[in-house]
Amino acid sequence: MILFACFTSVSAKAQFVSNSPEHLFYKSGKILDDRGQKLSKEDLSQILNPNLYTDYTDSRRKRKSGVILTSIGGGMLLYGGTAFGVGLSHLHEQEGGYYSGDDWDENALAAGLMLGGALFITPGVILSAIGIPKLIKGSNGLKRVAENYNAQTDKPTASLSFAPTKNGYGLVLEF
Repeated sequence: MILFACFTSVSAKAQFVSNSPEHLFYKSGKILDDRGQKLSKEDLSQILNPNLYTDYTDSRRKRKSGVILTSIGGGMLLYGGTAFGVGLSHLHEQEGGYYSGDDWDENALAAGLMLGGALFITPGVILSAIGIPKLIKGSNGLKRVAENYNAQTDKPTASLSFAPTKNGYGLVLEF
């Protein structure tokens, strides 16, 4: 009788080894398993159902393109802002509004730097404005993939325990 109770009290999950994790987590652009290990594309293709895997690849692609566009846009903004600022700091005006000799050459260089900076700032703003929403959409999509997987794998569970009740102590069934 004791042997029968020991075998029946062990959950069915503990009797079988499963390759798929119970829960997935999203962190910093990566899908992690229960132990916090990053799952590869191959692992996810075996774990996720086809619809979730398609969502995963789409979200991953959006996030990756968002990172690239935002990085390029940020670099262009940094370079353009620096060039514009250097040009602005070298812009001199003679008293009376006339330029003479070296001031004319220096002002032409300053104007060129300011124009070049503006030509880098404009596409930098555009690329960043496109990249940031793509990055956010991709990250949110990856989060949703993990949440949907967890919702599919969460099974209702019941537990039986000895606990206090309003009429004293007794067996409590929770589900």
